[in-house]
Amino acid sequence: MPDEISHLLWTYLLLKHPRIRSMKDFATRRGRIAFYFFTFLPDLGNLTLILTAAWIMTSNGLPFMPGPSAQMYPQVRAVFDGPLKNVYYIHHSYVTLAALTLIFYVVLKRVYWPLVFGMGLHITMDIFTHKDATALKPFFPLWDVKTSGVMHWGSFEFYVIEIALMVAYTVWLFRKTHQKAVPDSARPVP
Repeated sequence: MPDEISHLLWTYLLLKHPRIRSMKDFATRRGRIAFYFFTFLPDLGNLTLILTAAWIMTSNGLPFMPGPSAQMYPQVRAVFDGPLKNVYYIHHSYVTLAALTLIFYVVLKRVYWPLVFGMGLHITMDIFTHKDATALKPFFPLWDVKTSGVMHWGSFEFYVIEIALMVAYTVWLFRKTHQKAVPDSARPVP
């Protein structure tokens, strides 16, 4: 499943947990929508990268912009690997998360948990699931160290593990929220 769908599914599953739903910021529909938005926010910056890649890879370009000539390819590739790649790093950085959290704190006079949990969950998941070309620099621009995940999110093995984890979490959550309270009189005496 695409990376963005995975983030949104995990957000959906987490919002089913009673403890999270009972938090003030997640108790309202607006708060839950904000959680989805902030979970997806780091990948919105990638749309620039995706459009540029599509433009580079298509010979005729896109309907609204022509494709590059063969002579332009090295320059376009340099922009894609340089400034546009920095957009990716900035959107997937704990430094950006901290800055946004501080801005929200100054404006709202409190920590806005949909932002912290949403972006924090996204970045943390991506640290472990993005390798090689999509590896992250989680403290960019303060620290230029690149992490390489354990397994790439696009691999079949990862899909199997992720789906198994989602099913296990769903079963656990269902059992936790639907278990009947056992009266003290029905409990075995040790």
